[in-house]
Amino acid sequence: WMGENLPEAAWESAASNADGARLVQEGRYDAAFAGEFAAATYGLEPLVTDIHDAENAETRFVLVGRPARRILL
Repeated sequence: WMGENLPEAAWESAASNADGARLVQEGRYDAAFAGEFAAATYGLEPLVTDIHDAENAETRFVLVGRPARRILL
């Protein structure tokens, strides 16, 4: 979507979609891809809605970490 509609825009990463919305609210960026809840939380007005590459797309988040150390007593 971004390549087709905003080909001159620069990509920057954020910790999350909500963090991107926060950075826009703080004036550090001009726009972010974020959900309606994040927009409302930070007092932002959506410029475009229903942005997606595929119908019924799903986003999954995975936490990755090192195994906990065993403590021998």
